[in-house]
Amino acid sequence: MRKKHLILTLAFVMILVSGITAFGDGLIFTDINDHWAKEYIEDIYNRKLTSGYVDATYRPNNPIVGLEAVVMLANLLGFDAEEDAATDLQVDKFTMNRIPAWAYGHLAYLMDRNIVKETELSNFVKDNKTTKIKRYEFANLIGRILVEYGGEDVSRSYLLPYKDEMDIPATTKPYVDLMLRKNLLNAASNDGRFLPENEITRGEVAKIISLTAELLDDIDEEIIEAMEDSEEENNELEEENDDLEEVEEAEEENNEVEDKITYQEGVIDGLTIGNRRVITITSDENLLIYDISDTALVYLDNDKKKLSDLIKGQDVKLKLVNDVVVRIDAVAMREVYRGYFEKLTKGTSNTVLSLVDDKEKLKVYRLPNDITVYLNGERSNLESFKVGDIVKVFAKDDELTEIQGKSKTEFVRGVITSLGTSNNQVVEIAKNDDTIIQLEMEDETVIRRDGRVASFSKLRVSDEVHIELEYDKVKVFNASTVRRRVEGYIRKIVIGEESYVVIESSDNVKEEFLIEDYTTIRMGDDAGEIYDLRLNYFAEVKIESNEVVRLTTTDRLDMERVNGIITYIDEDAEVFEVEYIEDGKAEVKMIHTKDNGSNDRTVYIDDRGTTRFSKLQVGDEIFVVGQTKKGIFTAERVVIVVSD
Repeated sequence: MRKKHLILTLAFVMILVSGITAFGDGLIFTDINDHWAKEYIEDIYNRKLTSGYVDATYRPNNPIVGLEAVVMLANLLGFDAEEDAATDLQVDKFTMNRIPAWAYGHLAYLMDRNIVKETELSNFVKDNKTTKIKRYEFANLIGRILVEYGGEDVSRSYLLPYKDEMDIPATTKPYVDLMLRKNLLNAASNDGRFLPENEITRGEVAKIISLTAELLDDIDEEIIEAMEDSEEENNELEEENDDLEEVEEAEEENNEVEDKITYQEGVIDGLTIGNRRVITITSDENLLIYDISDTALVYLDNDKKKLSDLIKGQDVKLKLVNDVVVRIDAVAMREVYRGYFEKLTKGTSNTVLSLVDDKEKLKVYRLPNDITVYLNGERSNLESFKVGDIVKVFAKDDELTEIQGKSKTEFVRGVITSLGTSNNQVVEIAKNDDTIIQLEMEDETVIRRDGRVASFSKLRVSDEVHIELEYDKVKVFNASTVRRRVEGYIRKIVIGEESYVVIESSDNVKEEFLIEDYTTIRMGDDAGEIYDLRLNYFAEVKIESNEVVRLTTTDRLDMERVNGIITYIDEDAEVFEVEYIEDGKAEVKMIHTKDNGSNDRTVYIDDRGTTRFSKLQVGDEIFVVGQTKKGIFTAERVVIVVSD
């Protein structure tokens, strides 16, 4: 991946640093004292990235105008109004997009540095009004800064933790992943949602810019150190002697008696850097703890470094004066080569590893017998590697110590749990080991469904998948339809933008099924529509990958049961109204009876036996068994449980 560093001259950095303190001494803003972003707002003010409003407010909860964010980011990267004016060509483009003149220089500055794209100019002003920047748009800008100036890489394989991850544009997702990895975003905020289309607030912008500035500060320090180191290389021996003399002078000042000088070797187990600086090492299975002198020299692979550059696991040699560390010489396990596995040759006395790089140039290593080998993060052996597998070679003191490998080809099995769109071809997979991954289709990805070549739009949630990845990219995506049948009675019908039915099976399990435009509905032998369905009709549902492809009903009705209180009786029509509780809510149902002079009539029962309709009274608790046909509930039996 392409990396760029923010190149600042030492003079500019010193001017910036010296100016910060004076700029931040006085009162800043009157409306941030109790705000969660107070320290971040003060930081970007002290860095001269923002000046707030003329009434001494920052208004942290207000959405930020996109061009205001552009000004802050340009200032962050070192914009100079006198030197960084927009070109005539840029001014023409800004005029076409109705960009106000006050933003020309800052916007041109970011465009010159590939932070703002020309295609994004139309987003800043609409209907002659400057627009508020959306969260995903701001993430794009920060992500590009981290890549172009922070030396960061975006990952091709990532899993975003947000509930609304599928709503985030595909081009923004790598930047969101990068911002999460750099702790610029909190995945738990906003109830676990990224809210890409929402406007970002001035307080949120302050936090992200402040944290980004800290990351770039570290890059600046590395550049300054590199400049200093290049000067030191010209007289390295003289510098070394001067350093040793300084240590000796410091030791003489602090000690009136003869100093005790000792040396200790081991492996770094821990470091404490604060008011007290402490190093912990393991040596011969013993854990040793030493204080570090404020004037201690630190070298890593013979290069002068900071104490913070040391990490756990590095081999060290300590020089101690009176049991206080005055010099640390550390050896890093460093990556010496990265390429692709070609072959392994084992002889009677030597093992030879052959690798190739991206240009197929051959590199050969003679391996020691005790070299450690990892493949896909687990201890392994070189016999398990295959041609094309990625290989990293690590060494200490010019001796090969470790091989790390990643298989060229990986296979994933699972079930589709979420799908993007044809313009955002992202798939979420629940793997067979219950982990969740997210994959993005490539232009050359081969998609098959049920053995046939298919487009992305043919995939369905709940499809079983077998995926072949090559170098973390989807090479072949095989999906299989999962088919099943459900039988039961229709308990609910909803007709709307999303139409669905609820089916209750014989074991009293209720399932909800979406009815799509392509769902075939049959009423017995006749074709039907969702409007023809009736409650409590028996239905057979054919499902493919969680979608209803066919629903067949019969006029076989399931008996409904109602237990409630009579609230109204019409003796002439022999109908009555019952109030009952269903799913915690009070419902009312009109009950019709059958009395057509034949044997097919409603049966009434009380505590004495059979009775008549005329015995029913308002307030009676009753239990009714019947059926609904064409919207009319007709009672088969009415049992008077408690008479009023």
